[in-house]
Amino acid sequence: MELGDRYFRGTNIEKPREKAIRNGIATLDDSELLALLLNTGTKNENVVEFSNRILYEKGGLRGLVSLDYDDLTTFGVKKTKAFLLLAMREIIRRLPFEENKSVTDTYSLAKDLIPLFQTEKCESLLVLYLDKRKMIIKREISTSKSVERVKVDVTSILKTSLSLPASFVITAHNHCSSIPKPSLKDLEVFKKLRKILSDSNIILLDNLIVTSKGYWSELEERGISSLN
Repeated sequence: MELGDRYFRGTNIEKPREKAIRNGIATLDDSELLALLLNTGTKNENVVEFSNRILYEKGGLRGLVSLDYDDLTTFGVKKTKAFLLLAMREIIRRLPFEENKSVTDTYSLAKDLIPLFQTEKCESLLVLYLDKRKMIIKREISTSKSVERVKVDVTSILKTSLSLPASFVITAHNHCSSIPKPSLKDLEVFKKLRKILSDSNIILLDNLIVTSKGYWSELEERGISSLN
């Protein structure tokens, strides 16, 4: 069922594209925005009805962005549209960590990290490489296959830092347990990474752990919140 005339045939449901043209994109509700991305519905549902059902059954937009490829296609979303939704989600997640953005304090950084990690079912690691002005020059995101621990490859982080070159590094990862506290293993890895970077005159600026309940910052543990 393609988007065409103003109303879907046999209904009083206005098509989102026509509504957006008349009133502006901001006037569309969540299901209408999703309908624009999906473009087509199912045999028995127009695209707005299909979008409404997805959002209702998956808990709204927050539930939608937690779905992976298999979830989306099993639900009935076509393969090309599933990848479109996944690409849109990934773009939004990465926006706060664009290159040439300055990192100034742990609170703002942790706030930006929430949408990056909140959809992850397993632990993921973000590494930010900063220049001497603390501007982001590169970001790396890796995801574990385990809900318990993501691998921190200290040798690879050092190699990347030297090749850029970077003056500072910040790491951040999520805890699926919702407890924003470092484990003994976390602390061991932080210590090892700090030492190997320091030997090459690179500063490990902070390590953060982010969960749905809050965040932990190694720097804040030492009573410092500013990264300047």
